[in-house]
Amino acid sequence: MVRHQQQLIASQFSFVATLLKCWYCRGPVNGDALINALKYDPVLCKCFEQPIQDFENQTLEAHTLRVIDNFLTRFGGKQSFFECNKDFLLLLALHDIGKPAAFAAGDRNLQGLKSLDIIDQLAVVFPVSPTVLNKIKIIINGDIIGYYLNPFYAESLEKTVNNYRKMCFNLRTTHRLFWQTLVTYYQCDASAYQNLRRKIFVFRSDGQAEWDPTGTRLLFKPEQEKMFIRLESACSKDQY
Repeated sequence: MVRHQQQLIASQFSFVATLLKCWYCRGPVNGDALINALKYDPVLCKCFEQPIQDFENQTLEAHTLRVIDNFLTRFGGKQSFFECNKDFLLLLALHDIGKPAAFAAGDRNLQGLKSLDIIDQLAVVFPVSPTVLNKIKIIINGDIIGYYLNPFYAESLEKTVNNYRKMCFNLRTTHRLFWQTLVTYYQCDASAYQNLRRKIFVFRSDGQAEWDPTGTRLLFKPEQEKMFIRLESACSKDQY
């Protein structure tokens, strides 16, 4: 019985790995195809079907699809840290994968660790190099902009800058190469929550989000914009 179960699990892993490899090689660049492939794994399927305990009563799958769509329709070309955009889409697909488990455990702060546990369990199905998968894990486990701007966490500027430096060190990268991608990652996620995006982003009279003068990110409302500029300025002091 045990051996049969092990064979069944191995077969499931192989099938999901094949689907993801096909998506990487020739699949359409959209969220539906990626999420559908991931959902053939029963663990990931269960995660995606769970509600994410926000104010919009959406499932993790619905939220994740919004995040991916944000990148494809608004932020295309605004990340350069990953050589392949599909690596970045995989990051977005997995960015909240541990959220349902964290809420089930009664501690939303466990989300990063729960996400890493799931990714480690399924590492063999992801058709990326260990280096790319490690990058994905480090970014998922470090929502430093969110923890800084969100009053629920309200992490200090000093702590946020230190966490950013540690992230760059662990990723073996620099501020110049990583900052834009990190901002894109955060804004793709934050703007996928209807309530949140109305609280922190500026919208024009036609209902479209306003871009900052550089055209590289969405413009925050005054309070968050001041905080963001302070963070960007502090982090850029390490530019090299």
